[in-house]
Amino acid sequence: MAATSLEEILLFYRGTILHPDHPLPAEELKQVEIQWHNGYEADTITGQIYTDGACKPHKIRELSRAAAGVVTLNEEGQKMATISALVPRHPPRTAPSAEFYAAQIASGKLTPPATMHTDCLNVYKAAKALPQRYSGAMQIGSSFVVR
Repeated sequence: MAATSLEEILLFYRGTILHPDHPLPAEELKQVEIQWHNGYEADTITGQIYTDGACKPHKIRELSRAAAGVVTLNEEGQKMATISALVPRHPPRTAPSAEFYAAQIASGKLTPPATMHTDCLNVYKAAKALPQRYSGAMQIGSSFVVR
């Protein structure tokens, strides 16, 4: 039985098949861009770094949307840089996945010295359990201090 155009549209609408015009999320951290504010500009982020992730769940799992955000503040508390990105397709689109992706983005773009703050206990526990990426790094409370 051949599918009608209405049935094909419903397959895309219901999330069974990804629509060909669907925008692809960034596949690599290199494609995630840093938006600079207040005259600051560099290739990496440093200082006080805050990460967060969010998810908009849907009954159809493939239609859930998750995104990650990173903001960097200077000593006066002014916003220096922001990074925002959709969670790629391969990890589950959940709030914890978005939190981990935000931490991954921040750690991939930072240059020591930096302090990364997260509100997700699982991200903190995972970072504490991993070997230290930089020499002299310490974990304090819910922040990661990178020297």
